[in-house]
Amino acid sequence: MMEIEDAMYKQKLLANNINTGVLFIGVLSLGLFLRITFIMSFIFYPMFSLLIYGTLKIRKGLSKKLNELSLKILNILFGIGCILFGLWFLIFLFSFPNADLNQMIYLIAFPVIIVGIAGIVKGIIIKEYPLKYRAMNIYIGIITVIMTIINFVLAENFFIFHISSLTITILLNIISRAAMYLSQYKLSLKLANLRYFFYIINDYPEYEIFRRITLRRIANKK
Repeated sequence: MMEIEDAMYKQKLLANNINTGVLFIGVLSLGLFLRITFIMSFIFYPMFSLLIYGTLKIRKGLSKKLNELSLKILNILFGIGCILFGLWFLIFLFSFPNADLNQMIYLIAFPVIIVGIAGIVKGIIIKEYPLKYRAMNIYIGIITVIMTIINFVLAENFFIFHISSLTITILLNIISRAAMYLSQYKLSLKLANLRYFFYIINDYPEYEIFRRITLRRIANKK
């Protein structure tokens, strides 16, 4: 068991190093060939992350886990503030003459193509995952790369098509990655198990994930 875990750790480390190199090359290419997009990315990505963070804070405020009303209100207000601040900056960003819809497509497509390449790399290198899930990630990764190249080349036209295709490829990558990661813990891809997927991508310790899975299985048996 320890040998398998050690092999998986080394394979994950190698895949992560390759993906980090790909990301570095991608950012460098963005700076060289799409300078306006590169400059805009310093505002777009942090502000988009702020929108997600604000949404999570509102969700936390509405959660039943928080018993104190003051904490609920603070989380909701802070979440709304983050969303409004992020939206204001994004509207301000795209109000500039050079910030057209093309730039929006480039800004969305760039991280998507990195995610697609990461799926291919992980599917090829991390051999401890079941073959069917590795193959799924490779195929979806290839489709993602092809679709995002089309988005880059034809960014001036078919805006709705580009947004739709990018959204679909993001969802496909999330599903394929979740299926592969959950298979490590002998878990199927279903809604109840998605919490463990988020634990995995947030680098929760292995023992903590196993502990939570074990507790849930015991609770289900009772």
